[in-house]
Amino acid sequence: MPDHKYKDKITCPYCDWRQVGLGDDDISWETACENEFVLIEGNPTDNNFKFCPNCGRPIRQHKTEGEK
Repeated sequence: MPDHKYKDKITCPYCDWRQVGLGDDDISWETACENEFVLIEGNPTDNNFKFCPNCGRPIRQHKTEGEK
């Protein structure tokens, strides 16, 4: 289980999203609520994701290595 998942998912105010892998072809995002989403272009913010479609919490996106 990735280290960014919350131990107490019920009381956490955010759903952390992290990109899986760091290559150009990696388009999957792993969520704190234990789901994976595929975004063909851009990141969750670029695609107007404000809330996680699975748990409904606000998304807190974490920059991947090398991103400004």
